[in-house]
Amino acid sequence: MEFSCPSCGAPIQFKSRFSFYGVCSYCNSTLVRKDKSVEALGKISDMLQDLSPIQIGSTGILKDKKFTVLGKQKISYPEGVWNEYFLGFGDESTAWLSESQGEYMVSKLIDSVSIPEKNDVHPGGSLTIDKIKYNVIDKRKVVCVGILGELPEQILVGEKFVSVDLISGVSQFANIGYFIDGKKFFKGSYYEFEDFQFQNLRKIDGWD
Repeated sequence: MEFSCPSCGAPIQFKSRFSFYGVCSYCNSTLVRKDKSVEALGKISDMLQDLSPIQIGSTGILKDKKFTVLGKQKISYPEGVWNEYFLGFGDESTAWLSESQGEYMVSKLIDSVSIPEKNDVHPGGSLTIDKIKYNVIDKRKVVCVGILGELPEQILVGEKFVSVDLISGVSQFANIGYFIDGKKFFKGSYYEFEDFQFQNLRKIDGWD
């Protein structure tokens, strides 16, 4: 789906039918897609570069499924930052790739599950969601400090929320996000960087 940015007139393309928000790469306007048009919500500051080689437009293959990196969120907390990449697969499914301190987790939003209240979740404790028992390994107050590309839902730079990381077994990963407008549960697994068979990565000085 191709549009023109209402702020600068530059061409805008939404590659996933699940993407409803985006950032114009020319003028940094935040855009919302409405039927056959787009509306500008305001401009954001440039996202600071980091040392990740993954960028908008990077492609790869995960478990025999081709994907493209469509969007990016940078999330900050007092001890550091991590990246969230919105992935679009060839079969039109989507997922999120979390990149944090050399760890890579791919997860999908799971609807219609019972999620505990924020004050009932504590690091070191355990909980059961959708008949799976998880250990709570982390609970943090975080803030979105940057967005790029296209995203399935609106998240504003400066938006604060609580993120809870869960683990079950050796490789099963899950996350609960407690947002102003509700709570969401994401379920997935840990992977190694080589598992993604990336192409079109950003060149980093000093990397081979």
